[in-house]
Amino acid sequence: MTLHLNGPLGALVLTLVLPSPLLLAQATPRAYLGATLVNPGAKPIPDSVVLLQGGRILAAGPAAKVKLPPGAERVDVTGKWIIPGLVDAHMHFFQSGGLYTRPDGRDLRAFRSYEEEQAQIRRDLPDTFARYLRCGVTSVIDMGGPNWNFEVRDLAAKTPLAPHVWVAGPLLTPGPLQGRTGGPHFLTTGNDPPVIAGTTEAAARAEVRRQAALHTDLFKMWVSEGPTTAVQKAAYDEAKKLGLRVAVHSTTLAGAIEAVQAGADILVHSVLDQPIPDSLMADMKRRGVILIPTLVVFRGGPMLRARRYAFDPWEYELANPRVMGTLFDLMHLPLKLDDAATRAIQEGKVWEAPPVALDNLRRLVAAGVTVATGTDAGNPAAFHGASYHTELKLMALAGLSPMELLACSTINGAKVLGRQQDFGSLEAGKRADLLVLDADPLLDILNTRRIHLVVKEGHAHAPASLLKPSPEDVVQRQLNAYNARDAAAFAATYAPDVAIRTLPETTDTMKGREVLQARYAEMFKRRPDSAVQVTNRAIDGPFVIDQETFVHRWDASQTRFAGTAIYEVKDGLIQTVWFLKAAAPPAK
Repeated sequence: MTLHLNGPLGALVLTLVLPSPLLLAQATPRAYLGATLVNPGAKPIPDSVVLLQGGRILAAGPAAKVKLPPGAERVDVTGKWIIPGLVDAHMHFFQSGGLYTRPDGRDLRAFRSYEEEQAQIRRDLPDTFARYLRCGVTSVIDMGGPNWNFEVRDLAAKTPLAPHVWVAGPLLTPGPLQGRTGGPHFLTTGNDPPVIAGTTEAAARAEVRRQAALHTDLFKMWVSEGPTTAVQKAAYDEAKKLGLRVAVHSTTLAGAIEAVQAGADILVHSVLDQPIPDSLMADMKRRGVILIPTLVVFRGGPMLRARRYAFDPWEYELANPRVMGTLFDLMHLPLKLDDAATRAIQEGKVWEAPPVALDNLRRLVAAGVTVATGTDAGNPAAFHGASYHTELKLMALAGLSPMELLACSTINGAKVLGRQQDFGSLEAGKRADLLVLDADPLLDILNTRRIHLVVKEGHAHAPASLLKPSPEDVVQRQLNAYNARDAAAFAATYAPDVAIRTLPETTDTMKGREVLQARYAEMFKRRPDSAVQVTNRAIDGPFVIDQETFVHRWDASQTRFAGTAIYEVKDGLIQTVWFLKAAAPPAK
């Protein structure tokens, strides 16, 4: 069977002819023909063949050298590029990426309980899985969380639209870790805490053994910012005895030095306080220590403190819109602000990647230290799946080449687990996880977003089949862009011929996406501190009905009822909007 996928209807053809992934064991070999094969660290191969069967790669190389077995399916991807599936080497499933997910950093439990947040996160897991695949991420490493992390791994293994999942269990801290009021730290409390306070060497060893019995994929120490304690040394020693790789959270040079000397295999964050000396880089290279920069996670705190939001277009499109929407709740929650907080909001400084982190990253790669791409997704404003390409954008600011970034995002992610013989490059015998791209990733690493097909364990998925936004999702996306004052992202949710009408009149007050974008761009400049809160929402098929209230970035006295908006969504875009300006509804 020959599938022609390089035409405008290629994705549709694929959907019609391929069996369901649940039913397809890929007994018949399948060959992807004609694309340029790009493996990390290797010369690109034009006119290549990638031959798959049973979830594994049978062969990958020049068409002249790969012989196809009789009866093999042939998928024509001429003019495309093929790369290994991407790896997010640091994320957390127990966190949503929203405002309420870290009460230890910003305690808003008076408005949304932590139990409610956790329950919603677990309900959203299938959606979260699918978002990773949609973004081309076929493997993720959860760097620590509650014991139900192991259930997430099991669920992903039996969910067709999910990445491969590896997990660490609860993080061990050389406790006791104290909270702000002097009592136990929030993350060490509850029935299934994500952090365990190891107060004795015996307790630390016991926790390592307990997680090993659950077949943890690695063990993580949190936090290491000073001299290595006896508790930490005991945990390292026990993990090494059991063959576990040890990951360490540290963002300071002192902590990184101690962790490397104590035997850490992975540093899960950038060093932020000062340049990494050449001697430490040489030691890391000699020991095979891997560093994961997680640049994107550092924007969350400053962004929320300033209430000044800036996301990339793909984040608006591919992040869970409801989760992103919670970040704007700060603009209407009844929070007390002192003068310093108000000034910080009024100044609204735009976050930039820390120069020291970018310089350290550039020098680490130049020194031959292994660097793996990871987002720390789940933390506020670090979105599952969608923020991966923002991480790549930030890493590119350090001056890394597209080929270096591709290695960070594929084979080096596999090295975090010591599984580079199983995945991370497209070679015979390795797992059949790959992306077919519409543009050359060696010209621009962000071309990894230009996805034609996601292939996980040999099963091919068109991007549109992985995420199917509901009308509410589309309307929430435009609200998020509105509140971020991003006119381009706002207009992208509307149909080219969108009609805006004000009731009770039925004539158009605005027509067309270009007019809408220009009108709102001008308004966003005039009113940079305005936003909208949805006080009530109803869904009726393709219609979303919102009662909306104007709010202000910091001045609650400017809150006023805006009216009711009725959105009609067709084919994933807002086609028509009716505005009804009316008196505020009676208080409940």
